[in-house]
Amino acid sequence: MIIVVGVDGSPQSSRALRTAGRIAEGLEASLRVVYCEYLSPFMLSALDAVPVVLDDTVSQQRSSVWEAADEVIGEMAVADVEKVDLSGYPPDALVAYAESEDAELIVVGNRGYGPVFSALLGSTSHRVLNTASCDVLVVKGTK
Repeated sequence: MIIVVGVDGSPQSSRALRTAGRIAEGLEASLRVVYCEYLSPFMLSALDAVPVVLDDTVSQQRSSVWEAADEVIGEMAVADVEKVDLSGYPPDALVAYAESEDAELIVVGNRGYGPVFSALLGSTSHRVLNTASCDVLVVKGTK
């Protein structure tokens, strides 16, 4: 069994990773920890203007995400953990990757920004729930 969990460096994604790890431990499943780098059209236009600054920022963000994930992964007793870097719109890339791996479960965090924020920007967890062909677990953050 393969479990895919999306991380973005937030406390909610660390909580989702811990939950996915506990499930993987209990089921002796493989765990794929996925970070998806996404540059919006706005950021891509900024990249043309200041490529070095934005490139450094993206690199620092990736390092920060993996540093947070590594801390959680180090606490796990999962035999098969693989870290995966993707690029593209995060919910679509996460679902496509899970399908390519024949994953049985996708675990994502819920930022809990509320209905107005989600209506304006969309929700990764909502899109994953509605497009994935496998089961999806949305882990709510603490309040």
